[in-house]
Amino acid sequence: MARDGREEGEGWTQLYGGSVNAVFRKGEVVRRRMSPASPAVHQVLRWLERHNFRGVPRLIRTTETSEFLTYIPGKPVLRPWSEEVKRESWMAELGHWLRGYHEVVKGFRLEGRAAFLWGTAEPEADMIVCHGDLGPWNFIQEGGNLKGVIDWDLARYGYSLDNMAELALEAVPLRPIVEEAMGIGTPKETLERRLFVLCEAYGIEPREVLEHVPTYLGNIIRETEKQSAREVEPFASFVKGGVVRELEDDKAHVESAWLT
Repeated sequence: MARDGREEGEGWTQLYGGSVNAVFRKGEVVRRRMSPASPAVHQVLRWLERHNFRGVPRLIRTTETSEFLTYIPGKPVLRPWSEEVKRESWMAELGHWLRGYHEVVKGFRLEGRAAFLWGTAEPEADMIVCHGDLGPWNFIQEGGNLKGVIDWDLARYGYSLDNMAELALEAVPLRPIVEEAMGIGTPKETLERRLFVLCEAYGIEPREVLEHVPTYLGNIIRETEKQSAREVEPFASFVKGGVVRELEDDKAHVESAWLT
C-alpha cells in the first residue's frame, strides 16, 4: 500500500494499493473494514501475539464494522522492485521469517464458529494456517530489511509447502514476470540462486519446493473457481479479471522451464 492518500474524516488517511480491503491510518493505528473472515483472522493474530511473534500487525480492538490494528512502518514491495529486495539477503530474511512463523503457528486451530474465507474447514493433522496472499505487495520493508507481513484476510488452512511454493512463485520469482520485477534479461542462474538462498534459510531442498508448485497452483485454481461460483469476493472478481488463466500459465511455465 502506498503511504500517500487522501484524508478520510477525523484525521484518517487512506493507504492506497490494497485490492481486497480499504485501509486507513491515523498515527500508529490502522483501520480496516471487518469481513466474514475477520473473527478467524483475529484468532490467528492473537495467537501470534501471545507467542511473541514479531512482524505481524497486532489487533487493538474491533467495532461492529471495523478492526483496528498496529501500523507497521516501512514500504510494501511493489514492482519494479528496488535494489534492496533483489539482494540475496532479502531472500534469506523471507526464509527465516517463514520458518519462524511456521514454528509458532503449529498447533493453532480455530475456536468457536469462526471460519476462514476459503479452503477446508476441517484441517488435516499436518496442516497449518497459511497467510493466503504471501506476495511481496504484503511484505513491508525498510532499508532492505523485512519489517512485517500485512493483510491476512485470505488466511486459510494449508501445508507449509504451500507457503514456500507461493514465496518461490512471487518472490524469486518463478512466475514469468521477471522483466517487471527483476529487470529485463535477468539470467535464470540468478533466479536459481535466489531460490536456493530462500530454501537454505528455511531449511528445505529447492527441488522439494519446485515439485510442489504445480500441485499448489492446481489446488488454488480449483478453490478460486469454487469460491467464484458461490459469488464469494474477492474470488469472483479474481476470476473475472483473468487470474485463473494467469495461474494456469504459471503452472505450465514452471512445469516446462523448471521441472524438465
